[in-house]
Amino acid sequence: MKRLIAITALLVSVLAAPPALADDDIAEQLKQYSVQQLYTVYTAIEKELVSRGGSENMQPLSGGRYVAGTQLPAGTYVLILQKGLFGIGEARVYASMDDYRSGDALDRIEVMGTGSRATVTLEEGNVLYIDSSCTFFIKKGQDKVFDF
Repeated sequence: MKRLIAITALLVSVLAAPPALADDDIAEQLKQYSVQQLYTVYTAIEKELVSRGGSENMQPLSGGRYVAGTQLPAGTYVLILQKGLFGIGEARVYASMDDYRSGDALDRIEVMGTGSRATVTLEEGNVLYIDSSCTFFIKKGQDKVFDF
């Protein structure tokens, strides 16, 4: 219970901190917390960024079709749900445009709740289809995996 109160207090202080708060002060405060507690803070901050419209390393992708190598570079991405019908976000990955047209998906991604995330790797020519009711933020790189 004390840890939960401490994490909540840290979140409030970090999210409500005035711009003049030095980065070193925040870094010192964070050194007190376990990896699991830091991940809780990390997740909460990222959800807050998503609710505010992202950050410079997260770009919004609305419902539609995106071809790797044409509309976005091939690579590994983290999809973070900003909005979806009933809080559900859905995307599919197809090997090619022909597979997209035939409905033969390589992968189906479904996440629930704003800020929910999934990692997807797109090779040149792959098609990422995002359901029309969804908006995801997409950021380059692999999602962090933590074992607790």
